[in-house]
Amino acid sequence: MRDWDRLGGAQVFAFTQQVLGLSPGGREAAPALFTAPSGGGPAFAPAHSSVLSIPAWAGAAGAIFLPECSPSAGSSVSLAGLLLVWIAPLSHAAPSFASQLTLDLPAGRYAVTTYDAAKYLAVGSEIAYGPPVVCGPPFDGAALAVVVRPWPGPSSKVLGSEIHRQPSY
Repeated sequence: MRDWDRLGGAQVFAFTQQVLGLSPGGREAAPALFTAPSGGGPAFAPAHSSVLSIPAWAGAAGAIFLPECSPSAGSSVSLAGLLLVWIAPLSHAAPSFASQLTLDLPAGRYAVTTYDAAKYLAVGSEIAYGPPVVCGPPFDGAALAVVVRPWPGPSSKVLGSEIHRQPSY
């Protein structure tokens, strides 16, 4: 496991909020980023220990946890929260498909969405299982914001009781 620069929680929060705020659908994907708690400051916890490894092209990373997202309309699922990971590339990094992020999260299924900081777009979406949770955020030269949420996510209309129900044929 190689070492990398760790970004502070406030930096991760600000970078991620900016990218998702300017990305179509970003505010809806992580509403907790845009909801100020009654105390006035962002309610997040540093989560650097959740990042086990970062892609080879990355030079710095940071992670925060935003607790307790409210369930979406039509869903009875209460979510534990969001893990937000910011990955900054090395100064000489070239676009690459070799991209693997490994996270130490509790056993479960997770929705992982990657946002490109230069394009202000969601550029990747996948479902990952853990532990550990291994995902492959796409990289074309810009920093990335990775949003990880327990599946089903807040935009899902799937009820918790329906997750494992298989259709009958």
